[in-house]
Amino acid sequence: SCSAFASSSSSSSFPFLLSPLEFISLVMTLVKAGGHINSQNNHSHTPLHQLCTHDTGVLTSILLHFFPGVMVNTRNNKGETSLHFAARANQPLLVSVLLHAGAFIHLAGFLGNPGEVALQLNHTGVVRVIDDFFSD
Repeated sequence: SCSAFASSSSSSSFPFLLSPLEFISLVMTLVKAGGHINSQNNHSHTPLHQLCTHDTGVLTSILLHFFPGVMVNTRNNKGETSLHFAARANQPLLVSVLLHAGAFIHLAGFLGNPGEVALQLNHTGVVRVIDDFFSD
């Protein structure tokens, strides 16, 4: 297993200072070389966690399309899933992509579940996407 996918000196900077598109390319290269798409770094972040820190939803859709084995509900060492990252980043499209990919809304991290995180941060667009998803 290759855990270099999500290694980063800072959880707020994109891995290796790559653009999100370069990151997708790196992930594809590492998986082809025998790495695992769900590898976790020392913070238990997966490539999807890292991508959701900076993506609006488009690149995550591409990643999920090419790698159907991506586990969208993997938790980091704070109990957060990629959906928490998307909610905190105030990315409604990304939240929608993750929900449609099977992300669980009820998993609580250190600040609560993704919906609670969005409410705490007053990310009304994210809250609306979550409400709409569960009202359908």
